[in-house]
Amino acid sequence: MGGLRIDDAAAPSDAESSSLLRGGGKFTAEVETGGLDAVQRRRPGAALRAKAKAAFNTVSRAWGTAVQRAKASNLSRPVVLAGLGVGVLTLVLGVYVLVSGPSTGNLTPAGELRVALLADAHLIGPQYVCCTESNDVDNDSIMKTVERLKAAQQQIEALDPPPAGVVFLGDVIHNGYFSHNFDWYLQQRNAYTVGGEVFANFTRPVRFLWGNHDYKTTCGSAADSYDRFSLSHRLFKHFLGPTAMPYSSFKVGRYNLLFLNAQLGPSWDPTHPRCDTRLGSLGAPQLEWLARELGSGRPAFVFLHHPLPATLRDEAPELPLPDLLSTLLAHRDNVMAVFSGHYHRGLDWADAYPFPALTLPATRYDADNWFLLGLPVKGPPRSWRLLDGAKNKGGARCSQTWAYPPGGADPVAAQPQPEETGSCGSPTLEEVGKVVLPPVKDVSDIPGPSGRQFNPEAPCALAYMEPVLDRCLKEGSSPGCCAVLGEHLRPSSAAYGASCMCWPPFWKKAQALFSDHGRNVSQLLGACAEDHAKLLQWPGAAGGACMEPGSSALPPSAPEERRRRRG
Repeated sequence: MGGLRIDDAAAPSDAESSSLLRGGGKFTAEVETGGLDAVQRRRPGAALRAKAKAAFNTVSRAWGTAVQRAKASNLSRPVVLAGLGVGVLTLVLGVYVLVSGPSTGNLTPAGELRVALLADAHLIGPQYVCCTESNDVDNDSIMKTVERLKAAQQQIEALDPPPAGVVFLGDVIHNGYFSHNFDWYLQQRNAYTVGGEVFANFTRPVRFLWGNHDYKTTCGSAADSYDRFSLSHRLFKHFLGPTAMPYSSFKVGRYNLLFLNAQLGPSWDPTHPRCDTRLGSLGAPQLEWLARELGSGRPAFVFLHHPLPATLRDEAPELPLPDLLSTLLAHRDNVMAVFSGHYHRGLDWADAYPFPALTLPATRYDADNWFLLGLPVKGPPRSWRLLDGAKNKGGARCSQTWAYPPGGADPVAAQPQPEETGSCGSPTLEEVGKVVLPPVKDVSDIPGPSGRQFNPEAPCALAYMEPVLDRCLKEGSSPGCCAVLGEHLRPSSAAYGASCMCWPPFWKKAQALFSDHGRNVSQLLGACAEDHAKLLQWPGAAGGACMEPGSSALPPSAPEERRRRRG
């Protein structure tokens, strides 16, 4: 019952099989999903410490100032580097980067260091007005975010041996902006106050990366946007402590953990012509920093809020590696895995990329949505494990409850399973394929995500592929077809089929389905994107961040970006 192991000798496992049945004019199917219980085994494809030493005096002063600031905030104790070996902060390109020596403490009997992973708490403050979310599941979960994060924190704090650290993958705060004035947040209790109180209860070092709800950008209006640098980053550090940096790196054993910020590039600049907050982007300084970190030769884990399909291509055309995907591909031999959040449900992207890519479900829905990454101190670097990925069945919002034995034994599913208390979707995993979805003729035919009812647990459920695509199969890229796809396949946690065309099992089924109807799915999606301005992703699309399954080839740039780069 231990976690699945990823090692050099293992071959990719087959995707879960699905049986597609037709009966009574309705489409039904056995569920086929890509949850974290389906982590794939793959074949595999030094650094800042000198800088830290050279900058030691400057860093010491900066560290002292940051600690004093944290003490002056509402934190009961600042987040510090306890138990992680030698560590200093160094100022590189305006960003504080934590550089630590390899840790030798907290080893399990298997010779692993462990790191706890969480995503999407969406903490709210007293200013939040209830029941304005996109569906009933979200309205229920948003009112329980604090209690669920506290429950997850208590489980993590009880681990024996304790983890080397805790990584939080963004959307720490939920829409917490009510004033452009920093002093407003000091004068009254708000979501950042709540966040500082909750995270102060972690005795293990916490490293943050940030999500779309941690910022507020209104494209085309700087006046209606909240400044990322003079306000957001100041709030993060003041309330969450000195390690709440815009982006950073962290050494655990022989591994480099890279914490990216997907809200610092042009898609989150309200004055930029490519502003589109549905997509993540890093900005040129962070891309150059990432290339240096990955180029060090140290095996690296990359963490960002947005899944890779929802990232901007060619965002910095002046650079030789102009975006996140091209940077990762250029250094793929050093990339152990990419972890993300944002879509609120678990998904193993299988062979969509030439390295493992895993999306974590949100803690806001279930206190069991946290996971343990096992990092071996010896042996092949790719023998890392996600020890408890199997507790997230089928990529659902809700995960099983697992037991974590003292002494570092592998976690196992609790027997019997306690009653589920999470905010879970409907149909449930067990009901997918039994609850029939009629053909979708109009966006409003599905009462969710823009409505209140249909919000299935499983992401990319093949059982609902043909009903959603029915109009497109019959009409091609008509306005009605493209409206349905634009709503239900867009890169958003509110779309139950977010980026599903990028998930290889779904994509392969879609190709076969369209071919059976005499249509080309790539051409249809391209027409919806070009003629009807729908933000859709599919493998190999020009300007997209979805790769052909099993390929190492970068998708081509969009035509306008190719022209810009030549110019």
